[in-house]
Amino acid sequence: MAAADDLGYAMRAMTVGKILWAFEPHGLDLPGWGRLAIPDEGTIRVELESGGRWDFPAERLLSLGGDLVGWFEPERGVAVLGSKADDLLRLDLTSADLALITSLRREASIDLRFTSFREVADRVLCVYEAGLLCMDEEGHLQWTAEHDQLGIYFEGVKDGVLWFSAQWPPELAGYRLAFELATGKKVMG
Repeated sequence: MAAADDLGYAMRAMTVGKILWAFEPHGLDLPGWGRLAIPDEGTIRVELESGGRWDFPAERLLSLGGDLVGWFEPERGVAVLGSKADDLLRLDLTSADLALITSLRREASIDLRFTSFREVADRVLCVYEAGLLCMDEEGHLQWTAEHDQLGIYFEGVKDGVLWFSAQWPPELAGYRLAFELATGKKVMG
């Protein structure tokens, strides 16, 4: 049997308080905490700087492969993890806890699914093919909103409103949507 590092995946790039993406062998350094890896198809592992390690069962999150994305805040020790699967998870490194934030209503076709994260003001925005959700800087859910634009693109925030445009299908390119940042209420589109 191969060593765990040979079987696993880990994040290639992460920025402080920003986006997690692109898992590959050998893990990702979590400054001040340790290293994050996926040693097998059902486990997320944190190898602590102190020498210990935590293994978390994550079969549902990893059910469609190790293609994970997320957001990490090192000062708080909080990561939010998503994939093409339905579950969105919150990893709290201060309490060694992996918890379900929510299960997303996803597009039936796995090929059309995507999940992305953005920091907006003091919040974390998760945009996916059928909706969006907003979390506070601790990774706690604030609100959810659904949309029907598979190719949605985040343009920015202005006057407390999140602006998006459709990128796909071609006949909807440029179609605009807008949601209130405070509540998730759709105000345009």
